[in-house]
Amino acid sequence: RRGKLAVNGGLILTLSSILVLLLAVVAGALQGLATIGNKDQLFDLFAGGFTTLTPSTPSSGPGVAVGQFYLVIAAVVIVAGLAIATWGIVGLGPALTASPIPKDEAKLVTHGIYGVVRNPIYTGLMITGSGLVVFGASWWHLATWVALIALLAIKARWEERMLGNAHPDFAAYAQRVGRFV
Repeated sequence: RRGKLAVNGGLILTLSSILVLLLAVVAGALQGLATIGNKDQLFDLFAGGFTTLTPSTPSSGPGVAVGQFYLVIAAVVIVAGLAIATWGIVGLGPALTASPIPKDEAKLVTHGIYGVVRNPIYTGLMITGSGLVVFGASWWHLATWVALIALLAIKARWEERMLGNAHPDFAAYAQRVGRFV
């Protein structure tokens, strides 16, 4: 039975997860913009970063500086994390809900990406967060990412208890498939 406390708690955890991720994105964007002096540097960062991945020194001519190389890697990690999260969202189909409380009529999804990882949306958000940590390169980004991981781990355990109550076959599924990896 869904109680008002469970619904409110679920919404608070969901909104908290979104807020932590948004804070990391905003902090990373602000820090990135503060270090770019003009539009040519911005172009070099993105366009130049994707044309060659060789470290640049003053005497070696054009190329990507080591710092830019890490930004390119961070961008790839961010895109990969978003792709995994999106695959998880699409994979849920009609079982998708904004609330962490499972829909009464929804079947347990165990195929597709859910056959590899039980929480691909959260896994994707954690991977995205790791890319933001590299992109932002600050203690603030690292602390925010650790907070996001803690929040999503707590939320996943809570949701999985509800899934176990709603779906008798969840325990066998949880034995076969890892929570985040």
